[in-house]
Amino acid sequence: MAPKPFFLCFLLVFPWPALGQEAPKIALSLEGAVQLGLQKAQDIKIAESQSRESKTSVDAAIGSILPAVNAQFDYTRSLTIIPLPAAFNIPGLPFGQANTHTFGLAFSQPVYRAGSVRGIEIAQDYFRSAKDQETETRLDTVLNICETYYR
Repeated sequence: MAPKPFFLCFLLVFPWPALGQEAPKIALSLEGAVQLGLQKAQDIKIAESQSRESKTSVDAAIGSILPAVNAQFDYTRSLTIIPLPAAFNIPGLPFGQANTHTFGLAFSQPVYRAGSVRGIEIAQDYFRSAKDQETETRLDTVLNICETYYR
């Protein structure tokens, strides 16, 4: 199949700007190269994200032994009121009224949960490991930048 004339004209009128051109070189000091590399490195961003994730695991493990408070509120509006028989009509109860609302509050404190303390310790160990991995990734990035700078 022969090339189409439109395509050939397009190439002649709009040559590829990057064809045969090099990227402009920027003069950087070693400190500037390290600073720029630390800002742009994806490995460091991934390691920081893993550290934040492991911190939430610690918070969740600690939260499993803390007290919990739950509140609930319900409101019901009846458009048609169904009258109750006289035998079931007890004053003070919300049956057969136009508007009803209820409120509930619950408090719970775990007395003993097997493995909770050990779970917190494991989560903290995982967090320390993730922080060490983040530091190692940061140092590896600096080492790679320095080796590349002096080549």
